[in-house]
Amino acid sequence: MSLSRYRKSLVVGGLLMLPFAGSALAASLPGWMPGDWILRAGASWSDPQGDGANPFPGIGVELDNAGPELSGDITWMFSRHWGVEFFATMPFTHDLMQSGRSTFNGRIGEVELAPLTLSLQYHFLPEATFRPYVGAGATFGWVDGDSPPNFDFDYDIGYGLGAGIDMGPADKPWFFNLAVKYIMLDLDGDVGSGDVTFGVDPLVYSAQVGYRFGHAAAPVAAAAAAPVAAAAPAAAPKDSDGDGVLDANDKCPDTPKGDRVGPNGCSCDVSVQLQFEFDSDKLTAEDKAVLDRIAPRLVELQFIGGEAGGHTDSVGDDAYNLDLSKRRAQSVIDYLATKGITGRFTPVGYGETMPIADNATAEGRAKNRRVVLRRTDCGPAK
Repeated sequence: MSLSRYRKSLVVGGLLMLPFAGSALAASLPGWMPGDWILRAGASWSDPQGDGANPFPGIGVELDNAGPELSGDITWMFSRHWGVEFFATMPFTHDLMQSGRSTFNGRIGEVELAPLTLSLQYHFLPEATFRPYVGAGATFGWVDGDSPPNFDFDYDIGYGLGAGIDMGPADKPWFFNLAVKYIMLDLDGDVGSGDVTFGVDPLVYSAQVGYRFGHAAAPVAAAAAAPVAAAAPAAAPKDSDGDGVLDANDKCPDTPKGDRVGPNGCSCDVSVQLQFEFDSDKLTAEDKAVLDRIAPRLVELQFIGGEAGGHTDSVGDDAYNLDLSKRRAQSVIDYLATKGITGRFTPVGYGETMPIADNATAEGRAKNRRVVLRRTDCGPAK
């Protein structure tokens, strides 16, 4: 590693520590409460989209793609959906490419560019397995290592947009991340005795491993700081419905006794059954009324996910019935999407293979024409 690159790594490391210093300062303020922190580290690639520069008549100069380089970010979630992210990379070494000259076109040097970005982010589904987010903010484009010497680009401030997705169980600290940032960045530079504006506008792609931690330890620290003489006997944690999940963490505080529950205290082995007319995949008015009743609760309990299983009676061809059952399941998924419930239930068709009543009677066949919504995020029943 060159001395210049070593100095840069120290500065990048120092910048990454700034949010920790800010957190320590904020923690000293009266009434401050900490939020979750998200750390990510991995590799990034830079793909310039700008038009480069035209330093001389008929000659164009652009930056080539670069990467992978070590990258990382730290995000402070100051609320359930909102956070501030600081992102940094080791400098990308971009080849400086010349075009338009009849005597020589191709690589004429290189430029080292490190985009250091501070963004405000919105996280859509903070408790889901797949947690997308978007952001916007400002970038400090740090430039060094210009070569050949007659090109001298200055650092600059840019603006950009970004999006990403964290993938992994919401109740586990480790996860995988994919992200992309589009940075609108123009560099002022000198070419010989003239001035140019160099359009870079890179797309920065990142693949990283993340770790989430935060506010869970705060109450313990606060209790430890309280004077021993003034401490009152701690009340025993309550579990009012006796489902094994304390009231403070229970999203469903009135679970029937004996029900198997998930980490949030909601019943696992529950289902909703919808009936269909003969040879139809259209929801009836009664079915829509049932879905309308449960939709607000599903919107509130975003961690619930499962399966929409479609079924038919035994009238008709097996292959036709299998396709009909899939269409019935999909009609339920599509209706839930109109209520804002997307990506949480998987449509599955079972055809006529799982009857719950006698197909020899009209009443039994009517019961078998159904879609069953059931949770699968708790795992199989024991």
